[in-house]
Amino acid sequence: MVIKQLKKAERFSLVKVLAMNLLENAEKLLSIILKAIEESRVDPLNEDSLIVLGSIFNLFNRRLVKIRNFKKLVFVGDLHGDFESLERVYCRYSSVEQVNVVFLGDYVDRGPRQLETLLGVLYWKMQQPEKVVMLRGNHESPSMNLSYGFLSALKKRLGGIYSVFYRDFIEKLYLRLPVAMLAESNEKRIFAVHGGLPIKPFKIEEIEEIDSEVEPRNEILMQLLWNDPNDKVKTYANSYRGYGIYFFGNEIFEKFIEENKIDLMVRAHEPVEGVASMFGNRLYTVFTCRYYGIKPAVLEVKQSLEVNPVFLE
Repeated sequence: MVIKQLKKAERFSLVKVLAMNLLENAEKLLSIILKAIEESRVDPLNEDSLIVLGSIFNLFNRRLVKIRNFKKLVFVGDLHGDFESLERVYCRYSSVEQVNVVFLGDYVDRGPRQLETLLGVLYWKMQQPEKVVMLRGNHESPSMNLSYGFLSALKKRLGGIYSVFYRDFIEKLYLRLPVAMLAESNEKRIFAVHGGLPIKPFKIEEIEEIDSEVEPRNEILMQLLWNDPNDKVKTYANSYRGYGIYFFGNEIFEKFIEENKIDLMVRAHEPVEGVASMFGNRLYTVFTCRYYGIKPAVLEVKQSLEVNPVFLE
């Protein structure tokens, strides 16, 4: 059933049910994971716990996700514990056919419902694995979680078992999350990543060769998660974000899209007013967290490359 085809009263009722369903199932998923972790601590070869955790981790087996023959893509930017925005995305798109929903990372830190947001996205991925893409952001790392609140939120929510949950589930999940997405349809190619482009030339296929790291150290991985575009920079410049992180300019962008035959790039990472474009409207930034005093949005991209920002307020 497509929500937009319903009458207003019916639509409100269904949205409420879907939102409650997402939260309830996120909570159920947490209980299942905690039980599996406890069983595996008692018996590392416990079959039930191996099946439960394996069914989650096995959803993610590539550094680069590829989507063929897409009809419409919906890109979701940083959420940072904004479960309300996640609910709105879920209610709007979970029942719509021929749509792929691409989360660009940064599910946790800063916001009030970090664990629920991460598990809500994960539940949706488990529910519709071919529909949902779940990328890694720069905040999917222990050092960021220590500094920006996720570890504190877990300790408050889970008490003494929070460190075991983090080590045995969260860190393993981070290791498996893909870093980028390549979508192709009718000879159109869209590249998506959380942060930006590395300053050294590289082929998209090289992403598959990147070793997974709980704490990103690999140069390409770091820059995919952390770099930002800047239209005032010609090639690249050091970033205020720290050592080994850069602003990349139009020359690097042009070389990348030419060598990799990319028509459009979508990323997140910066708190723009919902959606912003750069480099001749060929690079889009989307931000979906309401806790920065901005209007959260998602970005719809059709097969024709027609772009449509959708604000969630």
